[in-house]
Amino acid sequence: MDSLVGQAPDNRFTPWLAERWEIEGNNTRYTFHLRQGVTFSDGTALNAAAVKYNYDRILDPKTTSSYARSLLGPVEGVAAPDESTVVITYRQPFAPLLQALSLVNDQKPVARLIGREI
Repeated sequence: MDSLVGQAPDNRFTPWLAERWEIEGNNTRYTFHLRQGVTFSDGTALNAAAVKYNYDRILDPKTTSSYARSLLGPVEGVAAPDESTVVITYRQPFAPLLQALSLVNDQKPVARLIGREI
């Protein structure tokens, strides 16, 4: 239930599961670099393949995740070029992605999982 990014009270986007990100191509390519040392509740390490799987599942019309899908916008594709990098590309500029990715954010469980405050 954690997000790639968080949002501070002053509306700045902050690192969460992604420790940093780049936005390119006039908001058509977002590259997220995942925080190291994060695990799922069963102890499995968070990696780019898991993030990609979750976004692919949301985008799959068979899962009927219409609300979550609408938050992600007109995604062209999701890639995991290595263990700690996720790239989301768009057919057209999509500026609200960081806002959408910050909506689910319960910081206490993640802070426990990585063993420090963020």
